[in-house]
Amino acid sequence: MRLGPESAFVYRVDPGSRLALARMTGRLSGEDMLAIVETVHEDPDWESDFDAIWDCSRVSAHIVLPTDVGPILRETIEGQTGRDVLVESRSLGESLFSKMLALTARVRGKEAHSCHTLADALAVLDRTELPPALDLAPPKATEREREQAS
Repeated sequence: MRLGPESAFVYRVDPGSRLALARMTGRLSGEDMLAIVETVHEDPDWESDFDAIWDCSRVSAHIVLPTDVGPILRETIEGQTGRDVLVESRSLGESLFSKMLALTARVRGKEAHSCHTLADALAVLDRTELPPALDLAPPKATEREREQAS
C-alpha cells in the first residue's frame, strides 16, 4: 500500500480483544483513507465483527473529494459488522467530516461514532482502557541504546 507523500499511518489488530486501532498523521486524502481501511480489513488477524478505532486526531488536513466518500463507506460497511469509532481533532472541519461519515454509516445500518479523544472512543465501545497489544507508542530507548546513538 502506498500513501501520499504527506501522510502516514500505523495500526495493530488484537484478536484477543477483537479490536483494531489505526492512527493516521499528516495530510490525508480520500485515497489514503480507503487504502488504510483496506489494509486493516485485509490483515490476517482481522475478523469482520471486530471493532475499530480510526484515530485521525493527528491528521493535519483531510483532502477528501465527494467521489471518495462512497468507496470509503462501502469498504467500512459491506461485510463488516463490528463498531467503528472515528477520533478527530477539535477542528470544526474535521469534526464535521467525521460526524458526516459516522451519520452516513449509521443511516446504512452500521454502528459508527465520532468523538474527540481516544478515551471517549473506548467508552463508546464499552471499554475502559486500550489493550496493551494495541499500544502504538514507539518503544522507549534504553540507556544503552541512547548512548550508542550518540
